[in-house]
Amino acid sequence: MDVPLDTASFSQEENMETLQNEFTQLVKFRFTALLKLRRYPLLGRQVEELNLVKDVEGGGTGEEKLEQKNPWVPLGLKILAIQTLQYTDKSNRCIDKLHELKEHLVSQQRNVSPSSTKTSGVYWAGCIDNALANAFARKNDFRLALAALDDVQDCLEDAVNLLITEWLGDEEGNDKAEELRLRNVLLGSSKVEVLSRQGRILLQAGALQEASYLFQRASDEIVSVKEFVGNVGKRDSDGEEQGKTKLQILHDHLEKITLISQSPIQIYINEGLLHFAEKSFDKAMKIFGEALEILKQQSQKFSPVQLQQEERDEKEVNYALFLSTSPIVSIIEKTIGLEGDENLLAHCQNNYALCSLYSCRMKEAVSLMESLVRINPTYFLTEALAFNLCTLYELGSDGAMSGKKKKVVQLIAKRFYLHDIGTESFRIN
Repeated sequence: MDVPLDTASFSQEENMETLQNEFTQLVKFRFTALLKLRRYPLLGRQVEELNLVKDVEGGGTGEEKLEQKNPWVPLGLKILAIQTLQYTDKSNRCIDKLHELKEHLVSQQRNVSPSSTKTSGVYWAGCIDNALANAFARKNDFRLALAALDDVQDCLEDAVNLLITEWLGDEEGNDKAEELRLRNVLLGSSKVEVLSRQGRILLQAGALQEASYLFQRASDEIVSVKEFVGNVGKRDSDGEEQGKTKLQILHDHLEKITLISQSPIQIYINEGLLHFAEKSFDKAMKIFGEALEILKQQSQKFSPVQLQQEERDEKEVNYALFLSTSPIVSIIEKTIGLEGDENLLAHCQNNYALCSLYSCRMKEAVSLMESLVRINPTYFLTEALAFNLCTLYELGSDGAMSGKKKKVVQLIAKRFYLHDIGTESFRIN
């Protein structure tokens, strides 16, 4: 006898899951916006109101407490909420909570493999270690930051394997050579990110020789990534996914991932920082300028300059939504745990401006920065560029002319709704 399925209950469960996913995405967007706007008191209140972070009192681990309070909230959102404590809580609460979560992962791994004491190949381990590295670096605790990044690097190979396995699932008949190439691209770009960050921490500590060694190791990993990034745009990756294999869809998605597209620029920045530390300012300025040119070319792939402003805005919104909602982005987050540096452009701009000051080439720097703003103000007019450009105006013009130029920059920011640029960045008295 056939038993009829209760389709109504299935529909309710699916609707509830959809609502929960949408709510989670909205909370992430809001937290990120509040961080960018530096509205930390409001951010702190909202994190507490949602019960995403709770002090551990009594028995049980922090994760168990969180699961009891919000059983449906994904771990990624909880990690983001804990990271906000760096800005809203002056204590070490952020680091303590991250360690609790990591210990919870280790204990889960022990249940599967009693002899294991590591989190290699475990979901979210890389994300937690990455968050710990950021928290330690923010406190200038460089040794612990380097150790946390070592933990990230130790798990990279297993994390990439986990990512590929989850994405492909049980699909058979894939091109093994292409699968290996994409695996190497993911692993290479991840190593470039980790090694570059470790090298820059060592530069801050004054260890130039050790930083140079790590930067060289990063350069050795870039070959497969550079070839992949160089071929972006030579094939249609925006077409319909229907009819494509999972491996082909993975290729299309990876073309847009910032962790990969930024890898070649990371190498330029590493070299520029070394020259800057050695006081070779002209060489450093040239390299940072080349990095800005690459970023300019990349921005035009997703926002072509020949399009009308409305069409460019639509393409930029679509790209931002892809980075926020793509399934491969969420899988990278819970396996590899790394993401592209959203401040990479600002770092390039800031370092370029500093080099121009030290090498007395301010007019050249002003010309490049203004050209970038003309090409795409919503992408290039960052807080760092506004501050540096207005500073160069002050140094290179008289008071009246400087004031006019700074007001123009402020009007551009207002016209394009760049609310994350504070009024202090325009240096207007």
